[in-house]
Amino acid sequence: MPVKGFERSPLDVLMSCEEGKFYAHCLPFDLLAEGETEKEARIRLAEMIFEYIRFYLEKNMEQFIFRPAPIKYWEILRAVREKKHFIPSLPVGLLEVSSANRVQAYLNPVNAPACA
Repeated sequence: MPVKGFERSPLDVLMSCEEGKFYAHCLPFDLLAEGETEKEARIRLAEMIFEYIRFYLEKNMEQFIFRPAPIKYWEILRAVREKKHFIPSLPVGLLEVSSANRVQAYLNPVNAPACA
């Protein structure tokens, strides 16, 4: 059951770039994708999220779907956003997506300081 006020919260993605590579890190699931461009990293992350969710649904393990990234990444996100509190929740409709292309609509990319 979603937390009130967060029924449509997107999945927070921390974007970064190091040594010419772009990284997209989905913090609620601790999934990391790499690409030659920011767009490529996002597309790869969307595909990973789709397969990740499909696995948990096929195994009837939805209650274990959240596997948050280490706290240091959440602290980076908080610093970038200058917010003090964030409650992760699964976006409504995400479990019903039928392809990786549809996952991208749920991503909320935030650039880490190195990309800004």
